[in-house]
Amino acid sequence: MNFAPLPEIDFVVTTSLSPTSQMKSLAQDLAARLGLPLVYRRSRGLVDTIARGTAAIVVEADGLAVRVGGSSLKFHPNAAKLRVIQLSRGNRDRMVSVMQLLAGDRVLDCTCGLAADATVASFAVGQSGAVHALEASALLAAIVSIGMQTYEDPLDELVQAMRRVKVINARYQDFLRSAGDSEYDVVYFDPMFDVTYADSTGLDLVRITGVEGSPGAEDIKEAARVARRCVVMKDRSPGDRLRSLGFTVKSPGKKVCFGVIEL
Repeated sequence: MNFAPLPEIDFVVTTSLSPTSQMKSLAQDLAARLGLPLVYRRSRGLVDTIARGTAAIVVEADGLAVRVGGSSLKFHPNAAKLRVIQLSRGNRDRMVSVMQLLAGDRVLDCTCGLAADATVASFAVGQSGAVHALEASALLAAIVSIGMQTYEDPLDELVQAMRRVKVINARYQDFLRSAGDSEYDVVYFDPMFDVTYADSTGLDLVRITGVEGSPGAEDIKEAARVARRCVVMKDRSPGDRLRSLGFTVKSPGKKVCFGVIEL
């Protein structure tokens, strides 16, 4: 996996104390791929290891952590677990219903974030389907990609769904224009950086490492070319932005709604 340049922020890569050889190897690989300094702990505390004002990507036994100030932020599936449980019980998920997801479908999630929606979509399309999730932030793509492959949970359906998601470090503006006609059944956008992320402390990791941006008319046009069945986008209710881009608003809620372009 190759990563695009990082945003303007001072990060270093290091490990927890007493790292295994595998952890050291992962730290070296991350530093090289992200173009970041690799700092060795040598039995020192983290504060003594990195410069003042610098954030650290720490390779730990159970995955990666981002240490900023006194906070330690790690990958977590967030609401995906509860949504997978509900689906496994035969209950409805708004996003899955709007996408009309079936086993074997191919889904392109253009705004990965922490991949909660991608995980739910992966559960819905099953082993015969495929979910590709695009993340413009190189650092967030690395954290989520590794987190999805290493996260453990007693709910096996959740873990298997996460393992099947392919995280791709790419801007959807570029990826869509290089994708083939009708390559995916559904193309999905959730550009709600200003709404969803601001309302959830569990998404601090996305605030710090993510890349903001919303699709424009040309992006939606490309998405409609790449999708076979529909393009779906999430928005703040009542969905004025959706209507301006040609979407039909469906499944309205108090806070968010979904827009659909049927193909």
